[in-house]
Parts: sequence; C-alpha cells; structure tokens
Amino acid sequence: MVSIIVSIYNVKKFLDDCIGSILGSSYRDLELILVDDGSTDGSDVVCDQWAAKDERVNVIHQANARIAGARNKGLSMARGEYVLIVDGDDFIHPRMVETLVEAIQSGDYDLAMVYGTRVNEEDVPALAECLTDDKPEVVCQGVDRKELLRRLFDLTTFQYQVVWNKLYKKSLLEGLTFKQVVSEDMEWNTQVFLKANKAALVEQDLYYYVQHDASIMHKGFNRSALDRFNTVMMCYDEMPSEYRRERANCLVYLYKSFFYVRHKCAVRKLPFLDDVKSMGKQIYAYTGKELWNAGLPLKDKLNIYGFYHFPSLYKLLMSHLSQ
Repeated sequence: MVSIIVSIYNVKKFLDDCIGSILGSSYRDLELILVDDGSTDGSDVVCDQWAAKDERVNVIHQANARIAGARNKGLSMARGEYVLIVDGDDFIHPRMVETLVEAIQSGDYDLAMVYGTRVNEEDVPALAECLTDDKPEVVCQGVDRKELLRRLFDLTTFQYQVVWNKLYKKSLLEGLTFKQVVSEDMEWNTQVFLKANKAALVEQDLYYYVQHDASIMHKGFNRSALDRFNTVMMCYDEMPSEYRRERANCLVYLYKSFFYVRHKCAVRKLPFLDDVKSMGKQIYAYTGKELWNAGLPLKDKLNIYGFYHFPSLYKLLMSHLSQ
C-alpha cells in the first residue's frame, strides 16, 4: 500500500483538483492522509466531504504547525509500505503513483522519482481535461547515493530538492523528521539520500505544481533568502567528512546562491543587503578553508574567491549574461 500525505493550509480553491487527482489514480491500493493544518478558508470542510465519499481518506485536523509539522504528523500516521508527499494546491497524473511503484519495484531501489512541471493557475482546467489514463512506458535510470547528493545541489534543476515527486520506502524514513526551516525539502532529502543506496529515476513529467500568488514556488525575492543559507549550511553539516566532493558541491551551491542574492540586493537597493553581506562573512569564515582543500577544479575555486572578494566581477558577469 502507498500512503499519500497531503499537507493543507488555506488551499480550498485547489483542493478538489488535488484530492480528485489522487483518488482517481490508476493505482488503487492507497491511503490518503489529509492533514488540515489549521485552515481558516473552509479547506477543513472539503477534506471531511472527501472522507465521507471514500473510505481510503483519513483526515487529521490540527492547530497550525506549518508545513514541516503537518508532514511529520502525516508520516506518523502512515501505514503503507511506501510514502508519497503531495502539496495541497498541486495535482498528479492518473498514472503517477503506478509508475513510481513499478519503478521502485523494478530493482533494488530505496526511492523512485518522476519529474514535476510548472502549471499556471489559469491553465489548470484545460490541462486537467487533457490528462489521460494512458500508461506511459516506465524506463528507469538508476542513481546511486553520491549521484543523488551531487544532483541535490545542482543549481540547474530543482527536481532532486523537492519531495513531492518522489516515492519513498517507508522503512527508509525511520527516525527522520522534517525540520522547521526554509527549504525544508532540501534538508529532508539530504537526510534521506544519505540513507539511500540507490534511486530509480523516470524522466517523465507526472506531477503538476500550480503557480499562483500564494504558492511558495511563486513567491518573489525576499528576506527568506537568508534563512535558506542557514538550511544549506545545515545540509553541509549533516554530510560526513568522507563525502568530500559532495560537501564541496554543497558549498558551491551555497556560494553561488550567496553571490546571486548579494547582487540582487545591491541592484534593487533592498534594505537587508548589509545582513546578506554579514551572512557571507560567516559563510566564508566557516567554510573557506574546506572550500580551498576540496577536490574542485582550480578554475571553480578562483571564480568563487574572485566573486566573493570582488563583487564587481559578478556584476560584470551578470551584465554580460543579460545582454
């Protein structure tokens, strides 16, 4: 059985599409755990209505504990062999669950993942009508632990950072909890990937994350970037010292993110630029020595050194790229 956990907070407008897509899955052996995290917009009523219609639905109403607390509550209630986590304002392909189950059972895999694709809110009705129950061909690519950790800190993709496109063996998650941090998905997957031996990757877009004004993925540039730095530092600390190259990749991700945030703050004259600079000094003091000793190409080390100490170099680079 697959336990599907949906954390819900004031997403009534999207909830029917989300729950309907899950319960309409071609894979039927599932339980749906809806964690109403203190909603005030009527989402709680929608959850109860679905529970009355389908015995596979279990609703939990609780005071607001934020997304990490809601997911942890769902995990504590999960009874299935596998766990899938879905956001309450998104929806899934009819064959997503079946595809993930087939993938994870096709070899010695601890988790399986598909791809997610962005959908604008206004396009949801048209896309939902176009989705079919046609069975996609399941072609798996095996990804080992170190490759998972490397891709986790790849700035060109978010697919390894998020949790909602992955099916996890429940046994893999024992002792793990979501932490109350910004970018909790990245920190969670750091914990998971360090325990996993191998993952199955199916390169198909079967999860649809909806872009709307209130969605996390749609929020603009803001002060939370500082908290994201702390989360990446947490991921860095969680990786044992023998994962030398993976720790280095994490640091590259951290520094490149810092350069981007510092540059944007300066260009937009945002009031927290000094805080970003202060955070940069902390990062450099804490990690600079390991960065220089890491097994990175000299070119990468020099770029990081130059962009850190001479912000004007990064400004020139960004100006060139924008042309």
